Amino acid sequence: MALSYLPADKIERRFRRLQQQATVRPLQDFCSYIDENWIISQTFPPQNWSVFLEAVRTNNDLEGWHNGLNRRAKGRSQLPLYILIQVLHREATLVSMQIRLVSDKKLKRHQRSSYRTMQRRLFDLWSQYEDGLRNSNELLEACAHLAQPM
Repeated sequence: MALSYLPADKIERRFRRLQQQATVRPLQDFCSYIDENWIISQTFPPQNWSVFLEAVRTNNDLEGWHNGLNRRAKGRSQLPLYILIQVLHREATLVSMQIRLVSDKKLKRHQRSSYRTMQRRLFDLWSQYEDGLRNSNELLEACAHLAQPM
């Protein structure tokens, strides 16, 4: 599903329309699961997982940071607390510098060209939606095609 690409306030209504089209039991069960855990959930409401107009939509950045932290910890998995504190302190001292470099556009994320192309297309679709050239259904369909594995 590409519901996460819609604005949070449009997700439930669009989901209800999709849910009405579920005619076989396994799909109805799947829709019930999505409804209970993601649409009406107090824990993970659509406002928490909508990525509308968000440039970073995956946990790849966090995983990259975590892998780097592991490298800086010399790959040790069971660090004593005092060494972990030293590693995290060193990491914390870099944050203000990284923020400054990012805001000065001197530090950029590494992105594969295929992902950059998809990102550009997604922002084009969102722009068309905001300009009234696409409705939420058309945006959802276009995003679903865009998000398919290549």
